Amino acid sequence: MLAVGGVLGYKRVIAPKLAENQIKTLVQNVTNAQNNADGQGLLQLDCERARGQNPVTSQMLRNDIDEEGTVATTVTNVHVTGDRATATVTTTRSKSPDDHMPETWSFVKEKGSWKWCGRADNSG
Repeated sequence: MLAVGGVLGYKRVIAPKLAENQIKTLVQNVTNAQNNADGQGLLQLDCERARGQNPVTSQMLRNDIDEEGTVATTVTNVHVTGDRATATVTTTRSKSPDDHMPETWSFVKEKGSWKWCGRADNSG
């Protein structure tokens, strides 16, 4: 009986919290790639479905930084359902710190790792 309780506890409490933490780390990695103008690094964080939909180059990221400043993100409302998840990601640019842009981002777990699929309405 204890083993069954342990498995259920893991599935209901620990696994979702672990996924939430992994998604928050992924968003921070996306933010770092944007701020470092690392187009190739950003591509590695994309889910397979999103790759090539909106190609971003390092030069494009540098231009964004020059025009709008670096990016800061906060993550809330993470919802995980199996190998899919959504979260509210609020983005702020350093050159307009009072403008907060909350969006729902989608994520998918591929080959054991969470990947970013962009805005939930663009994830297919």
